[in-house]
Amino acid sequence: MPPLPQAWLTGDWWTLSQLYDSTGGQPGMYCWDAHMSAAGTALLVATRGYYTRFRPTRNMTIGSIAFAVTSAATADDACDVGIYDAYMNRLASAGATTGRLNSTGAKTIPVAATPLTAGVIYYAAFSVGAVGGTAAQLQMTTTNGINSMLFGSANPFAEQGANTPGHPLVTTPSGLVWQLTSAPCLAVREI
Repeated sequence: MPPLPQAWLTGDWWTLSQLYDSTGGQPGMYCWDAHMSAAGTALLVATRGYYTRFRPTRNMTIGSIAFAVTSAATADDACDVGIYDAYMNRLASAGATTGRLNSTGAKTIPVAATPLTAGVIYYAAFSVGAVGGTAAQLQMTTTNGINSMLFGSANPFAEQGANTPGHPLVTTPSGLVWQLTSAPCLAVREI
């Protein structure tokens, strides 16, 4: 067995994150923290925007955002995906998109090429518009709502939040509530 890197022995976690990329070699990364579980599912709330904090461990350029529909909507409800900086300024969004929530499975929505910088805080975003019947159910993070605020009760420290109305995603969202128990599990994907 090879010796442990010096960073492991000294607790230099930033260097370790560079040596052992948290993306697992995938072309992109998941956008939720380790203390949250991705084991939950929940119905989407009409006209709500959801925001989840993440920090890439390497530079990457994102071209789409993925999520999983576990129970289809009964109507072709519109959704939107996007990326915000740590201060909730929108960097990219797809705009209202249909045809993604009315069937189950892994879904992707393209966004404009968005460069992300290693070590910088971002928020991945998802929103849903008016619901025309039964809302879609997505794979969601689950955590005690207070846990999402253990490092701070607002961005750039709060882990996940929401706003209503939040669809489609706006340039700078207002009315954000950061004590949220579940948000869609999102993955930003490289081009």
